[in-house]
Amino acid sequence: MSGRAEGWLGRYLDHLAAERGLAANTIDSYRRDLRILERALAPRRRLEEVRREDLLRVLRRMRVEGRSARSVSRWLVAVRGFLRYLEGEGVIERNPAANLDFPRTWRSLPAVLSYRDVEALLHRSRDRLQQNPVGTVRI
Repeated sequence: MSGRAEGWLGRYLDHLAAERGLAANTIDSYRRDLRILERALAPRRRLEEVRREDLLRVLRRMRVEGRSARSVSRWLVAVRGFLRYLEGEGVIERNPAANLDFPRTWRSLPAVLSYRDVEALLHRSRDRLQQNPVGTVRI
């Protein structure tokens, strides 16, 4: 880590502890998540020089690696918070993570019934309807 980035990262983590009152385990999680970004940027850029494209590249890699949506969301919360802090301190003009969506859309599509399953389901309901033409039919 470069000295300057360590300085801003250290200040941010101190801010989380002192001003926000976060627990040590939470701060350690933020540190680990921000180090993921730092490693992705090295040696081209420092944390405070991150661009939206860098963030998207890390998000794509996390998706390919099979990270859960919850894990990616936690990472994005840490990154957004750090960049919002830098923005508030006047280090960056605009937070490149501000408009990134959380991975709620990464959910798997529901399973689809096969043609054979649909036919069996319809056949079963027809049989039950014939057995009980007036009553309620459960599928």
